[in-house]
Formats: sequence, structure tokens, C-alpha cells
Amino acid sequence: MTGRPELHRRCFAIDGGEGGALLAELERSSSFERVYSPRHADTLLVFGPLSRKLVPAARQLARAVPRPASALVVADARELLPGLRPFEPREVQFALAGELPELNVADGPEPEPTELNLPDRKELEMATEIAVHSLGPIQPFTDGPLRVLLACDGEQVLFARIEAGFASRGLAEAMKGTTKEEALRLAERIVPGSPAAGRLALLRELDRERSSPEHALLAAGLATQSAAATLRWTHRLFSAMAWPAREREAADLVASADRNGGLAESIGRWAAKLGRDRLLRLRTAGVGRVPEDLESPAAARELIGAPGEDVRGRLLRRLLIAARRLREPAYGNAVHSSRGPLRVGAGVSDGRVANVTWETPTAAALPFVPRLLQGQRLADAEVVLASLDLCAAEADP
Repeated sequence: MTGRPELHRRCFAIDGGEGGALLAELERSSSFERVYSPRHADTLLVFGPLSRKLVPAARQLARAVPRPASALVVADARELLPGLRPFEPREVQFALAGELPELNVADGPEPEPTELNLPDRKELEMATEIAVHSLGPIQPFTDGPLRVLLACDGEQVLFARIEAGFASRGLAEAMKGTTKEEALRLAERIVPGSPAAGRLALLRELDRERSSPEHALLAAGLATQSAAATLRWTHRLFSAMAWPAREREAADLVASADRNGGLAESIGRWAAKLGRDRLLRLRTAGVGRVPEDLESPAAARELIGAPGEDVRGRLLRRLLIAARRLREPAYGNAVHSSRGPLRVGAGVSDGRVANVTWETPTAAALPFVPRLLQGQRLADAEVVLASLDLCAAEADP
């Protein structure tokens, strides 16, 4: 036998909010195995930048990785792992195949305890003990860090609370006083994994002429990026459902998104196949159903769905939307990411960009998530959360 044997790394990932697409690419590698507990890992992957709010929780997780262990950083994470050279995304595959530096976690404060006001036991029909379950902020059910607190009576979720702010990157502040091109480059980070969405939305806000070649190229590229993001979400959803066969189907489609040839037809056929799947219907019947009296805003409609829609309906609808947008890229005024409409506002003063704001589907959907989780079984709450395709970095300016 010649050559060096291929390394097999069990990796725990800490994603500051922009690493979802690269993680999905790494999961197609035979030398990479993603684990969801730091105690099962031999390598820590950190996708920066990490917000100040996230660093204490990330430090706690990093310390839980058994030693000896290796570490690899993409972008800046000096507050957590000092002295490590950050790798560029294109370098990560090669870096994982070689020798990596030893994991050495910087000292710092522990996460602050979270307070949750529980209802008085007398208010409950039965005086049972209420258990509080904390998901996150690092958890595999959303794209990026988000904390979900579930107060449960037995197996039923009584109420939920969402805690955001872990993926804050300071983009709005960084755009102030920049040139148009500098602002456009920063806008590519508004929607992680879909750089065309933020760039196109800001470009249409700044340019009166909306029929330029750049607008058309971005619109066509956005359709492909959005389809790939939708497929990465389906992989995450089926992972939450512990359904490896469907995970592999989603991963294969994600890989084909790089080629784009016949992708719309492939997604359409897969949606039809899932629509006929009796097991999927049984496993998701009534799970995550939107209450009849819940009226979500238009910006959150694609993520949440119409009243009466459950996890299965959400999945099939969004796959068909992705296929349609591949066939008919939108060239009008509205910019749609994979999750729904993206609105960016900006002013220009003395040739510099000022007062950049944006409205995203995740930010619009977050206030309604507790209502969707309320009344669900604890075992289904993770699936419901994964079915909503929340992107933490979208909601944090």
C-alpha cells in the first residue's frame, strides 16, 4: 500500500451563522463525519465570525471535546481559539486531510444563566412538575445559532421562548459610510449561502436602472442559490426526523445543484415522490400544523405557511416553489431568497451609502415560532423547528 491513509475525522461544528453551506459540502466527504455532541468529536470546526453573545456558549462546548483533539477555524474566532490561522472556505477540505493544530480554548466567562418565568402550578389542570428544555444556541435544527427554551408538562410543550442575537455580525453598522461596491460586498452576507439575494436587493435599491446585465445575472444566479439552500434545509429536516435514506436523497440533490442541469425537474420529481410517500404522511400528520387563527405577515408566509398546513405540506410547497423559480427566475422588483421576500432599504449621501436596513423572512417569522411549538409533543418540537428553516443570521443585523 502506498501513500498516506485517509484521515477520518469526527467533527463537532460551531457555526457563528455563515457556515451552513460549507458544512453541507463537507458532509459529502467520506473523510468527514459530523457529530452533534462535542463529547463524540475528535475535531472542532469553528465557522466565524462569532458574536460576543455566542462566545461563552461556544467556549463551554469547546471545553467538552475530549482531549487530545484538533481544531480548525474558518474566518475569525480569536476570542475562542487564540493563535490559530483561519482558513479560507476553499482550503477546508485539504486542511481536514492533513495535520491540524491541537485544540486550545481561551479562558473567559461562562454563559450567563437564562431566566424563564414558569406558570404557577395552580394554573395547571394537573399539578405536575414543569421541565424546561434548552435547545441551543448551537443546535442542528436551524441554520445558525438560536436558543429555544421549551417548558414542558410531561411530553407536551406548554410554551416556548426564542432567544436570538447569537449570530449578530454588525453588517448594518459596517455598511455606513461605505462606497457602493463596498456595501454590495457586505450585502452578500445578509442571507448566508445566497450572496446574490442581498447583493441584488441592495443593487435594486441603489440603481434606478433595473434592466442592466448585472441585475439579470444576479436574478438567474439567485434562483440556483435559493434552490440549493432549500435542499440543504430538507437535508436538515430529514436529519431531525432521523431518516437517513431521505437525507441521502437530499444530499445527492444538493450536489447536483452545482451543475444546475435539469435541477428543476429533479426537484419536481422528488416532490412528487415525497407527496406519494405514505410513511411521510403518517410521521408528520398534524405535526407543526399552523393554527387556524394564526395570520402570519406576508414576509413570513413562505416559512410558516397557511393556516392548517403541517410539516409535510410545508416541505412539498417549498420544494415546488424552488423548482418553479429555477424555471422562471424573477426579474421584477421583488427579490426572493429561498425563504421568501427580502427587502433592503438604503440612502446615499455624498456618494456614500448610509442607513442600510433590511427585512428578512426569518425576522418576520420568529415572533410566531412559540405559537407553533405550543401544544406539540417534545419529540415533535425539534422536527417542527427544523421544518421552519430559520436562519439566525438573517434575523440578527
